[in-house]
Amino acid sequence: MIYYILFHYISHNQQLDEESLKEKKKQKLLKAGFDARARARKEKEREREEKEREEKREEEEREADLGEWARKLRHEQEVSCIHYRQTMVNRWRRPS
Repeated sequence: MIYYILFHYISHNQQLDEESLKEKKKQKLLKAGFDARARARKEKEREREEKEREEKREEEEREADLGEWARKLRHEQEVSCIHYRQTMVNRWRRPS
């Protein structure tokens, strides 16, 4: 956090020499990196929470009606296989 504090002590209105400008640029880059890591942590946490909610919903759905859950899963797999086959056929039938 020292780099963030130092950044704010440098006034925008002052005339800065070359070394001070380099230090100011360094402080900005350090802060940008810090902020980017914080955003990445928040996004990763949000994705983890979303995954946990989805897993819980899936488990509740499975426990509520196992037969329906199994049919739904089979259907999703069939659709995925059909899509994959169509994709592979289209790759080989591309016009030359």
